[in-house]
Amino acid sequence: MAFVLDLIGVNWPNVDEDDYREMAKSLRGFATDVDAGRGDSNVALNRLISTNRGEMTEAIEGHVRKLNGKHLHNLAEAGRLLAGGLDAAAVVVAGAKGAAIVQLGILAAEVATAQAAAPFTLGLSELGALGGVAVTRTVVKRILKGAAEAAVQEVMSVVTGPVFAALDSMTTDLVVQVVSDGLGAQDGINLKQTLQAGKDNLKIASAGGGGGGGGGLILASAGGGGGGGSDLVFDEHEHNTFTGKVHEHSKHLEEKGGKHLHASRHHFGRTRGRGSLAKAIEEVTEKAMKSLGDAHGQLKKHLNDVGEGLSEAGKAQKKHDKHVQDGMDGVKNRHPDQKPANGSGGGNGGSGGKGGGGSGGSGGSGPGAGSPQGQPMNPQPDWHGQSAGKMRHHRRDALDVAHLDEAGQRDVMKREARHLADDSKNAPAPDGRQEPLPEQVGKERSLPGCAGSLLHNGVVTSHTGTSQRYKGDPNKHPAVHPVLGQVLDDIRADSDAGRIGKVGAGHGKCAEVALISDRLHQMDPTGQSIRTAEDAKKALSGAVVHTRQIGDVPKIGLVHGQYKPPCRSCEHMLPALGVTPI
Repeated sequence: MAFVLDLIGVNWPNVDEDDYREMAKSLRGFATDVDAGRGDSNVALNRLISTNRGEMTEAIEGHVRKLNGKHLHNLAEAGRLLAGGLDAAAVVVAGAKGAAIVQLGILAAEVATAQAAAPFTLGLSELGALGGVAVTRTVVKRILKGAAEAAVQEVMSVVTGPVFAALDSMTTDLVVQVVSDGLGAQDGINLKQTLQAGKDNLKIASAGGGGGGGGGLILASAGGGGGGGSDLVFDEHEHNTFTGKVHEHSKHLEEKGGKHLHASRHHFGRTRGRGSLAKAIEEVTEKAMKSLGDAHGQLKKHLNDVGEGLSEAGKAQKKHDKHVQDGMDGVKNRHPDQKPANGSGGGNGGSGGKGGGGSGGSGGSGPGAGSPQGQPMNPQPDWHGQSAGKMRHHRRDALDVAHLDEAGQRDVMKREARHLADDSKNAPAPDGRQEPLPEQVGKERSLPGCAGSLLHNGVVTSHTGTSQRYKGDPNKHPAVHPVLGQVLDDIRADSDAGRIGKVGAGHGKCAEVALISDRLHQMDPTGQSIRTAEDAKKALSGAVVHTRQIGDVPKIGLVHGQYKPPCRSCEHMLPALGVTPI
């Protein structure tokens, strides 16, 4: 057969049509994974809109429905359509090869017959065979040319169709949307603006108390009570859960979808430089793959941008809720002739007993009037202390310090660590109980030990290290977030291998571990959205921590209440997660 090809002067299309079929298979896998991500996102969205109401929720629903129902649908459909075009191209290539082989076989037989008869025909039979060569050359070239045109048409019909056209215009829209407002100017999504939309008739589900059967706070200055269409119901937990799902959707698109696109590119690369037939298919397929890859990248980034916007909007709504609740509390608790409190002496206002009203201060042995005060969160968040569970530890109330400037927030944080050290030292000695009483959980003596406080996103939490309640207690380690657990395991492995110094016996039980783990549990309740140390570093951006010694340890010169630098474990853990000790 090689002799016949040389004879007619035609290059054989040595592209393997199976590469086109494998490419199509990878693209169908890509489409399936895109659809799976859409389905999970819709489930999470339905849960959000069942618990939240208002223009912010309507904006979120409208935008995510459009992403899932149009843009991501088109992305999956484009993958399926291109797969179909490539399967058809593979059939054309295989058919062209078969037809060409038939023609070449006929010519080969003619040439063999002519050569066998040449001695008897004085070479005239070979001259006759030359005519067959010319005819076969023309026929084979026509077959290959027709195959190239047919294969290109199969793919071109997909690339020039409405789905790919929508993908190309979508990527332009998303670039404008992200640059304009982070969530889509053309779709009218601006969550920070929509936060204000329900302010004249606002139901704050997270506030607690107030009138109405729902238990929320009703503001109806525009007339009417709750239940109106303009009510805003904000459930922080569900909002944060949905935000995590959006980030998870972005990662799913990157990891699952990206894997299939990479595989299809690999098979596509195997078809390059394989003759004129492959080249014709390559040119149009390259255009389709570029459109698909660009759309995949834009949607992946856009989903992440949407998640960031949701996170910021949630923080703003939480602050707004708190501001409204505090204002209403002040109105309810103040005598008509009483002037507003100046903020000093509130909460557990120092060692002289509980203060009345006010912001609640930073608690403990307060510093007196004029110092910045934190406001105890009401209700206290259930994630604060989640990692420690029933292990022996001590913690103070979580404080909202969003109303303070940075210096004031850090001042409260440092005082909280010192107050916690005092509280823990002065707590009752262990009574030998294996199962703590409810009032004992988080209020036990940790002596000696470490008291720490963490400032992140306008909230200060304080927590001591953790330990077993009794010998043989199965609760040996706190239930840390999976990413933090992996970081701690890596530090242990580096220590065992001699790459870093030896870690202490309390590895993984420090105050910093409990504080950071609790925050990660808050932002990622399912343990699925924050998957790597880099994810955690991004989520904990701006976090700072401060630690104090509990009790005196004369042997190593530690004095109760003094600043305690990070231990041999935490000096590696903190930078790995982007948390700064101060």
